[in-house]
Amino acid sequence: MTIMYGLHIKRKRDCIWVRLPNLIKKENVTLVENRIVSAVEGFSGDVVVDLSDTLSIFSILVTLIMKIRKKVLEAGGRFYLAHVSKKCEIQLHEMNLDKILQVFTTKEGSLQKKKKRPSQGAL
Repeated sequence: MTIMYGLHIKRKRDCIWVRLPNLIKKENVTLVENRIVSAVEGFSGDVVVDLSDTLSIFSILVTLIMKIRKKVLEAGGRFYLAHVSKKCEIQLHEMNLDKILQVFTTKEGSLQKKKKRPSQGAL
């Protein structure tokens, strides 16, 4: 497991679990991104980004999530967001990101898969 700036990366046989720090800001985003990309690059298993420590979703975090997702999908892996708080879930919905991301919310100590809404057309 690697820990840096509140970032935790744990690799298991067929999964990489990334827990993001509570706040991604311009001062730490490059270091965080480089660390995550080096851990997931070429990995074809499941990559779970844990938002349990994340307070709010700002544009810099959206950019980071989408870059990680792109690397994972290019390698043939699957990408998930886990432990998404109600506030972050609402923010993802308002940005229509819940339509392209697999989101698992936190409810009563367990993960609940966010029900997919029918698509209203291409993004």
